[in-house]
Amino acid sequence: MIPVLKNELPPGIWLHAALLSSAIHCLLSTDIADCMLMSVKDRLQDFVDLWEDFYGAEHCTINVHMLLHLVDHVQSFGPLWTHSSFEFESANFALIKRVHGRTHVERQVLSRWQQMHLKDTANLDEDPTEHLDIAGSSTNRVLGAAASTILTDSQISAIQEYLATSSIAADLSACHIQQYARACIGSQIYTSLLYTKQVKRNNYTVSYRLPQLHPITGRNRDLAAADTVNFGIIECFVAPVPLASNSMLALIQPMSSFSAVPSFGDSDNGSSAMPEKLKQWATVLSQDSCWREVSNETREPLVAVSSENIIAKSILITLPDTHTSYVVSLPNSIETD
Repeated sequence: MIPVLKNELPPGIWLHAALLSSAIHCLLSTDIADCMLMSVKDRLQDFVDLWEDFYGAEHCTINVHMLLHLVDHVQSFGPLWTHSSFEFESANFALIKRVHGRTHVERQVLSRWQQMHLKDTANLDEDPTEHLDIAGSSTNRVLGAAASTILTDSQISAIQEYLATSSIAADLSACHIQQYARACIGSQIYTSLLYTKQVKRNNYTVSYRLPQLHPITGRNRDLAAADTVNFGIIECFVAPVPLASNSMLALIQPMSSFSAVPSFGDSDNGSSAMPEKLKQWATVLSQDSCWREVSNETREPLVAVSSENIIAKSILITLPDTHTSYVVSLPNSIETD
């Protein structure tokens, strides 16, 4: 909620909260470098130090102090999601649902749990992919039947631009190309705008890389050489018929993004009384922030992105009656809604 509160809170309070948000986002990541842990420790220390200035000594509780120990816990036990209490609370909810009487509660729970275990054991002989309609056998693959829609001019243009510099040009150019609504990339299922059965948040807003062209060969650099992260919406997935290995593409509507963290100068309204150390954090957060502001009005040309260049799912937050949206990168793919 930090991005959407930018214009609702005083600058100092908003930036103070952003310190905590960015720190927790990092501690929830799958891979955390030692240098990031040091930065998180500094953010949490400054957040706690400034707490009294914003909220008063009477609100300096033990919960605020415990933030100073989070980095130590991550260094000892791993990212926060590995020892979060949310999973245990979810398990308690599952146990409570299996109690249907006031007496012998423990027997009821044990009996229902044994029944569930026996049911799961009986299903172990089944192939978990038996009922999946999957095209292709690679790790990254399209799912379901091909869509009946015809490729638009912008989609064809994006594919042609990709083929001009891609090593899989022969796989795609010599085949008929079909559209798909869903795809499995790694262990995650991604959807596109073609998919109409989405219940919760969308799975078509993603972060991705566009490797720059090699100046000599004209081909794409490898992922290690492409450090620019972009955000966009998957319009559809395309793959050739017959399906060739690693030839699936995502056609993405790029979003023009920029930092959601404003710069605070001495002349800015409401920032003159802001602690100097907090102003300095604004520059840091604008460079590595986990959220970006995107424009709803700017439309960039469609791009074709290989499945290997899709980084992760993101959350798109659109404010009503405005021309502004925010895209928030997810810290990991383990936790669910």
